[in-house]
Amino acid sequence: MGFILAYAVVDGDTVGHASNAFLTPAEILPEWYFFATFNLLRVLSSKLFGVVGMLSLPFMLVLAAVVCG
Repeated sequence: MGFILAYAVVDGDTVGHASNAFLTPAEILPEWYFFATFNLLRVLSSKLFGVVGMLSLPFMLVLAAVVCG
């Protein structure tokens, strides 16, 4: 236990990988049904437009189903 504690104190900052807040690991990427909204937020310059676009998407789909159906 003492050796592990001493190693953590002496060489603690080099243990593990350096983190990158802007890199999403592959195992937590969104599923296929999140890709449209995720890309909408990524592509638009204003995040407000992206959120409004995501909120209006279900209403546009319902409207298209009513008009075409």
